[in-house]
Amino acid sequence: MLGIAKDPVCKAKVKKSTRYKWIFNSRVFYFDSAACKGTFKGNPHQFIGDKNKKSFLE
Repeated sequence: MLGIAKDPVCKAKVKKSTRYKWIFNSRVFYFDSAACKGTFKGNPHQFIGDKNKKSFLE
């Protein structure tokens, strides 16, 4: 779907024209609200994963 993204926090479908966007690690993330954007900015790795962090099973 062109022009539609998924909010990484609440998983809602969001238009890419939203005013709630943030660039992290050279990627643009789109949010449906200021609250979701703030939650993401507080700990982005929680929502997109961090390949550099080791899990407890490793």
